[in-house]
Amino acid sequence: MIARRTIGRRGMSAPGRGGALLALALTACGSSPRPASRPAEQTRRALVEQTASCIGARIARAHEAIEALARTAQAAVDDGGVDALQSARRAWRDAIDAWQLLELHQVGPLARADRPGGRDLRDEIYSWPLSSRCLVDQTIVSGAFDGDGLAAALVSARGLDAVEYLLFHEGSDNGCPPTNVINSSGSWAALGEEERSIRRRRYAASAARLVAMQSARLVEAWGDGARGHHAALVTAGAEGSPYASVAAAVNDLSDALFYVETVLRDAKVGRPLGIWECTLPDCTVLAEAPYARAGLRMIRANLRALGLAITGCAERPDAVGFEDLLRDVGAGGLADRLVAAHAAAMAAADAITGEDLAEAIRGDRAAVLALHERLKAITDLLKLEVVVVLGLELPPTVAGDND
Repeated sequence: MIARRTIGRRGMSAPGRGGALLALALTACGSSPRPASRPAEQTRRALVEQTASCIGARIARAHEAIEALARTAQAAVDDGGVDALQSARRAWRDAIDAWQLLELHQVGPLARADRPGGRDLRDEIYSWPLSSRCLVDQTIVSGAFDGDGLAAALVSARGLDAVEYLLFHEGSDNGCPPTNVINSSGSWAALGEEERSIRRRRYAASAARLVAMQSARLVEAWGDGARGHHAALVTAGAEGSPYASVAAAVNDLSDALFYVETVLRDAKVGRPLGIWECTLPDCTVLAEAPYARAGLRMIRANLRALGLAITGCAERPDAVGFEDLLRDVGAGGLADRLVAAHAAAMAAADAITGEDLAEAIRGDRAAVLALHERLKAITDLLKLEVVVVLGLELPPTVAGDND
């Protein structure tokens, strides 16, 4: 197990990587009147309990959208027409919109197996940035997308990211190098355009069904029953919970906020800009959802989820978020700066035209760089001040990073 650097006090029985999951399609409660300050321990408990309910609502919504995707993807196979394909594409957008509101919140069954309640289900449903276009194209040629073959494939060939490529890409090219067997043997070219189109639809339907099965597992694993992770959070500190205390559960939820640094700032924005881990001549090809041209759409969804994590996700005046916990420990000024930093990042994202990140970088690189700076402002506050004031630990992926 990876050792973790302690920042202030700590109450976890095991290190956590996860996120504060928030209610489906709810609006921020920041404009609602706030109740008088509560003791910090009461606020911690309210934050954990409200988050546990919110995550369940978002998981249920994502599962509903993924099931709809599976149905429309199969209809695109059965029908074979352009309209059916467009319906499947719309269903994919609905599913990914719901999923992106969960991306910030990888806790419990969405987290890695070495975390409290972790089952590695996130990558089973959406594996980006592990996506492999070449592997998908190899599977198109082999035909191993029917039956049980796909379930045994790597996650990079069967998640929502693979479905995106299969539904939206219509070119005759593939993602493998010329030396790869599908090119060197001529097997890709031998399929012909019509057969490749048919296989893409069949593959998309098969992958969408598999994703729906995994999201059903997630619903069950999170469920409100005594064995679900919802119960593990709300009973934090009690016998049988993987959390030794309420503070431990809060720390697991706070870890998720660092998705803003490790994924949103660095992988989603920094890498396509070419300022983080990219040596390609054109780093914009690394933007998320390049075939649906929806990278900015996803960034905005992630930021909406972060805003609700900060201000509170419950649909009521006493909604509790990390902002409230900061205020209750006497750090109202820091809470104000965190809220303002998020608003600035949201404004920077909204100021960029369109939904295609790669296109935005090519057309207005300065605007995307401004967004990156606003994201860095948030991560600096989280890493250098919020965790210290709240007596939390940084997640292991961030603890050794001084950037």
